[in-house]
Amino acid sequence: MVLSTRISIQWPPSEPKEEANVLAMTTANNNYVDIRIFKSQYPYHLKANENKKQNETLNDKTKELPFRDVFELCLAGTEVPLSETKIKFVNTINSQALQESIDSGQEVEADEDVGTFSEFGLDRKEIGEMKSPEDGVRKLYVEIWRSLDPWRHTPQNEVRESVEGNTDKDCLAFELVENTMKNKCKGKFVKIENWAQGIIQLESTIVVTRKWFDGEKWVNLIEYGECELFPNLETDVHDLVVGNVVKTTNNELSWICIEKS
Repeated sequence: MVLSTRISIQWPPSEPKEEANVLAMTTANNNYVDIRIFKSQYPYHLKANENKKQNETLNDKTKELPFRDVFELCLAGTEVPLSETKIKFVNTINSQALQESIDSGQEVEADEDVGTFSEFGLDRKEIGEMKSPEDGVRKLYVEIWRSLDPWRHTPQNEVRESVEGNTDKDCLAFELVENTMKNKCKGKFVKIENWAQGIIQLESTIVVTRKWFDGEKWVNLIEYGECELFPNLETDVHDLVVGNVVKTTNNELSWICIEKS
């Protein structure tokens, strides 16, 4: 179970760089949500909410920035350990594949990615191959990852996870129930202690959320799309057991709890 941020990405022979605020959350049972939002857009709040606060009557849907202008990449799926150093990432949601499908008008399957990990000081180095978000060409990448403390890390202050770590973390994972009211809908939502994030793919659109608990309430750090479609952390997660189903406030979607610790 880990909360990680990416320090840099390199597409050799180019130099390492980092233009995104990246948070990857992986549960004990290897369910993950990986959101990579451009630093210039973070935090990102739904234009609908901003307009409502200002009592403006605008067409909120037309005011949302295009997805590719806000996010580098969003992924959700399951990790499959292949060895002590190799992990296969099976993506059930891949925003890049969805965008390619929209652009081409043809179904594009999400790529699987195998990463090879090694120590890099106190951080981790990952080497693998995947499509570059910049040009869509599959190529070698090198990423540096840092584990974060899910209690003490905040949006303002980066706090590493201690070397010893702590495996006793509160964790929740949800998946969208099939055959809900919206067709071709899939999604995953995970919470690890004070952090939570999720992705929903609704046919040709994506909904993204990231939240942080400030000690009193959950603070929205990313609101892209209809974020009311995610489970409500204030009301929906108490006394849950694996297998329980919760509905969104408008009863449009049903989420099943697939993991709790």
